[in-house]
Amino acid sequence: MTDDLKYSLGAVLSALFAAAGLILTEIAVRSLSVSVVEIAVGSNYVAGTMLLGWSAMRGGHRWTGWGRADWFRLVAGSVATFAAGFLLLYASIGLVGTSKTSLLGRLETIFIVLLAVAFLKERWTPRHWLASMTGLAGAVIVNFDPTAWSLHFGWGEGMAVTSALVFAAGIITLKSVLNRHSGPLVTGYGLMIGAVVLTPFLPALQGTATDVSTPIVVLALL
Repeated sequence: MTDDLKYSLGAVLSALFAAAGLILTEIAVRSLSVSVVEIAVGSNYVAGTMLLGWSAMRGGHRWTGWGRADWFRLVAGSVATFAAGFLLLYASIGLVGTSKTSLLGRLETIFIVLLAVAFLKERWTPRHWLASMTGLAGAVIVNFDPTAWSLHFGWGEGMAVTSALVFAAGIITLKSVLNRHSGPLVTGYGLMIGAVVLTPFLPALQGTATDVSTPIVVLALL
C-alpha cells in the first residue's frame, strides 16, 4: 500500500468515525438526556487515554522536555478545540440536530484558510478560494435535511458557527506543535487537557438538550 493510499484511507475512515460520533451524540443528548458537559468530558477522557496508550506502546515519542512555547500553545489550542469547541458542537447538535450542525460546521474550512493567511503568513492563492468554496458547496450538496435551508438563526446555529471558528483557531494554534511532535501524542494530551478543564463544571451544570445556559456559562468562565 502506497503512502498516498494509506493517507487517503485514513482521511475516509476519520470522516466515517466523525460522522458516527455526531450521530451518537445526538442520540445521547436528545433521547437519553445526557448533558453536553458529560459527553465532552467522558469522550475526551476515553479518546485521550486511548491515544496516549497507543503512543506509549509505539514508543519513540518525546513526552517531556518540550519548550515553554510548545506547552503554552498546547494548552491554549486544547482549551479552544477540545473544551470550548467540543462543548459548542455538542450543544448545537442537541438544539438543531446533526445535519444542520454539520452544514454550518463546513465554515471551519473557510475559517482555517483565513486564519492561516492572517497568522501563519500563508499566501492567499486560487487554491485557498477553491478549498473554501468546495468545503461549503460540498456540505450543501450532501446535506439531506431540508430544514438546513431555514432562514432562522438561533442559539443552535450560532453555536455551530462559533464552534467552527473556535476549532479553526485551535487548529492554527496547535499547528506548530504538531510540526515538532507526534500527532497522536499531541492529540492525546489535548483531549486530556480539555477533559480536565471541563471536569470542574460537571457537578453544577447538568443542563438538558435544549438548555443553552450550560455551554454559555462554561464558555464565559473559560
